[in-house]
Amino acid sequence: MAFNRRRVALASLGLALLFSWLLAAQLSASDGDAAASPQDDAATAREDDAAPAEDVVVFDDIVVTARFVEEDISDVPFTVNVVDAEEIRLNRLLSLEDLFLSVPGVEITSFNDTSNANVRIRGVGAINKTSRDDSSVVIYIDGVPQPIGASTLGTLDFESAEVLKGPQGTLFGRNSEAGAIQIVTNPAVFENGGYARAEYGEEAQYRLEGAFNAAVSDRVALRFAGNYRSEDNHIINPNDSEPITTPSSLNARGKLRWEVTDRVALNLTSSHARLRDSPFIYSLHPQTDPPQMDAPPGAVDGDKDVDQWTMRVTANLGGFDFTSISAYDETANRSTGILYEGRIFLPQLGFVPANYGVVNNSFEREFFNQEFRLNSRGTSDLFWVAGAHYYDDTSKSASFDYEDPFFFPFVALNADINERDFNTTTNAVFGEMTYPLTDRLELTAGVRHTWEKKDFHIVWAPNRFNPNPLRFVELEQDLSDDYLTGRTGLNLHVSERVSLYGIYSRGYKAGGFADRGANVTRGRLDAPYAPSRVNSYEVGFKSGVGSGDVLLTGAVYFNDVKDDHIFTFNFFTQETAPENFDTETSGAELELDWRITKTLTLRSGLNYTEAEITGVPANSFARVPVGSRVPNSAHFSGSLALTHIQPLGSTRSGGLELRSHLNYNHLGERFADPANRLLFDAYDRVGLRVGLGMGPREIYFWGDNLLDEDIYMSGIVFNAPASTIARGRRVGVGVSYNF
Repeated sequence: MAFNRRRVALASLGLALLFSWLLAAQLSASDGDAAASPQDDAATAREDDAAPAEDVVVFDDIVVTARFVEEDISDVPFTVNVVDAEEIRLNRLLSLEDLFLSVPGVEITSFNDTSNANVRIRGVGAINKTSRDDSSVVIYIDGVPQPIGASTLGTLDFESAEVLKGPQGTLFGRNSEAGAIQIVTNPAVFENGGYARAEYGEEAQYRLEGAFNAAVSDRVALRFAGNYRSEDNHIINPNDSEPITTPSSLNARGKLRWEVTDRVALNLTSSHARLRDSPFIYSLHPQTDPPQMDAPPGAVDGDKDVDQWTMRVTANLGGFDFTSISAYDETANRSTGILYEGRIFLPQLGFVPANYGVVNNSFEREFFNQEFRLNSRGTSDLFWVAGAHYYDDTSKSASFDYEDPFFFPFVALNADINERDFNTTTNAVFGEMTYPLTDRLELTAGVRHTWEKKDFHIVWAPNRFNPNPLRFVELEQDLSDDYLTGRTGLNLHVSERVSLYGIYSRGYKAGGFADRGANVTRGRLDAPYAPSRVNSYEVGFKSGVGSGDVLLTGAVYFNDVKDDHIFTFNFFTQETAPENFDTETSGAELELDWRITKTLTLRSGLNYTEAEITGVPANSFARVPVGSRVPNSAHFSGSLALTHIQPLGSTRSGGLELRSHLNYNHLGERFADPANRLLFDAYDRVGLRVGLGMGPREIYFWGDNLLDEDIYMSGIVFNAPASTIARGRRVGVGVSYNF
C-alpha cells in the first residue's frame, strides 16, 4: 500500500509540475503587458508567492491571509489573532505549544509529548482526544493541513501565525470545527541574507537556529533554515535522581522559488523534523519539587521523525489567480512507556504490577494532500475563492513486548500481535465570496461539501500469558459520510477605521474509530463514535483609534456543540471506549495593540469563556454529570507584552540600544477531567528578555516563568489523580546576528 501511495503522490506532483509548464507556455506571449517583472516581484517578495503574503504588522494596516488572499484585517468577518515573527522571537515561543498558550482562548492539553496533544479554541473541540485523527483545530503550515500528531511542534523560521477562531470548515476543511491555525514560514526571496541565534540556559538547555537566503539568479532563489534544541527533562526519576530523559529536537527546511515566467511561479519545500526522548509522562498529583516519575531507569522514551515534501504552483491568470498545492508527508513515532507509575500504584496496591507495565508502541503515518484554488485578486471589489481538495491518510499503530502473567493477564496489551490500521480519504469542493451590498456593507457567504471515507483494520493475537480462549482475531470496519459546512455574515464599515460584523458558521467533525478499542478481546468490533456538529455565532468589532497608534478588536460568541468526542478508560482492561457529549460555550474577547510612544509598544488580550457539558448519553461509562465544565477550559485567560527600545548615545542607525521585552500570561483555574474531580489552580507566567544591540548584533538575557508557578498541562484521574507539569523558573543568555 505504501508503494502505491508513493506512486500516486509522485504522479500528482509530476502532473502539477507539468501544468506549470503548460501555463508558462500559454501565458508567455502576454507576460510583458499583464504582470510585474521578477525584479518588481522580488521587491514585494510576495505578489504571487508560494507562501501566503507577508503580514504587514503596522497598526493602521494589518494585512492577513485568513482567506488565502491579502486582506486588511478589518475586511475579515471573524476573529483573527496574529502572532508575528517578532513576537515569536521576543516571547521565545520555541514550540507551537508555547505559541498556543500565548493566545487567549486557545487551549492545549499536553503530556510532554506531541502525539497526545489536544487543542481547543474557545472551549470547542474534543473533550479529550479520542484518536490521532482528531481535527477539531486544523494546523496549516504553508497551506498544508497538519495533524497535530504529525509535528514536532517546533517554530522554525516562522513569518507569522494566524489563529482563525470559530469553525473554518469552508476554506480550510479537514473538519476544523473549532478553528484553524495558519502558519506561514519565511519564503525564499530574491536577496542574500539570513540570521543566526544561539542560547544557553539552566537545565542544560542548548538552542541553535539559523537561516540563509540566496538569490541564485533573477528567477531562482533558495532558502535554508534549521534549528537544534536539547535540554534535561525537568522530571526526575526517583530511582536514580537523574532526569527521566534528555529531550532534543532537530528541524530543517529547504525552499526553492522559481519564477518560471513573469506570471507563473513554482515553489518546492522539503522539511525534516526529528524529536528524541520526549515520551508521554504523568505522575501523582500534586507534583513534588522537583517533579518525579517513578519508572525503571530508561523505561520511558519517545522518538519521532517527520518528513514532508511540498510543491506549490501559482499563476496570475489576469483577473484571478490559480494555486495548486501538493504535499506528501511521512511520520514515524516510536515510544516506550509504563502503565503503572510507581508513585501512583505503590500506595494503592502495596506493589507495582508487572515491572511497571512497560510497553513499546509504534505509529506510522503517511498522507497525501492536493488542493486546487482559484481566487480573486486583491484589486477586485468582489472577493471570491473556489477550489477542490483531496486528502488521503494511512496510519498503522502497534503495541508489543508487554507481558503480564500476574496482575491483568487478560488485557488486550498482553499480546503477541496488537496492530491497528486506519485509512481516511477526503474529497471536497468549496467556495466563498464577499459581495458589497453598499459602499459600507458587505455580505459574506461560503459553503463546502465534503465526502469522507474511513477504513479500520485490526489484528490481535494474545501471548502465552493471556488466558483468553480466542487465539487470533482479525476485524475490519468502514465508515462513510458526506456533509455540508459553511458560513454567512455581514460586515459593516462604520467609518474608515471602524467595522462591525456578525457571522454564523456551521462546523462538522466526522466520526471515526478510537485508537484503542475495548471489544477486540471478545472478538467484537467497537461501535464508531458519531460525528460532531457545531452551530457558531459571533458578533464583533475592529477599530483603529486616533492616527493609527491604537488597534482595538472585540467579539462575543456562542457555540452549540452536539456529540463532541470523549473517551472513557477502563482500568481493568486498559482499553478506551469513545462516547459523544453535547457542550455549549459562550464568551467574549478583547485585543489591544497600542504604540504608546515611538520606543514603547503594548499588546494585550483577554478572553472569557464559559464552557459546559450539556448532554451525556444515558448509558455513559464516564460518570460525568451534566453541567460539568469542559476540562482544561478556564473562565479567564489573558496576555500582555511590553516592548521598549532605548537608544544609548547616538540615535543614528547602528547605534547601541537597550532592548527590553516583558511578557505575561494568565490562565484561570480549570478542571483537568470531564467529571470535574481534579481542579488546577490559576497561574501567572512571566517572561523577560533584556538585550544590548548594535545594528544586526545583539546579546541578551532571558528568563521564563520567573514567578516559578506550577503550570499543569494535563490531568487524569484513575484511583488517584495524576498530572503533567510544565517547567519551573529558568534563566539564560543568548546571542543573535542578522546578515
